[in-house]
Amino acid sequence: MVVGSPTAELYVNGAAVSGFVVDPGECRSITLEGVNSIGIVGSGTGSSNVKISFSINYKF
Repeated sequence: MVVGSPTAELYVNGAAVSGFVVDPGECRSITLEGVNSIGIVGSGTGSSNVKISFSINYKF
């Protein structure tokens, strides 16, 4: 990560997911349980495009 460069941080259920910060051009994945809400918070300087995709496996 370049200091000051734009990043995107994942928030789940209103709280940041520890260590899940994505730099421009980076791809990350994670598996979580008990997800009620998902958010992305951008920080740093400059701008970058962000692509987000997710899948939901639901059991009831």
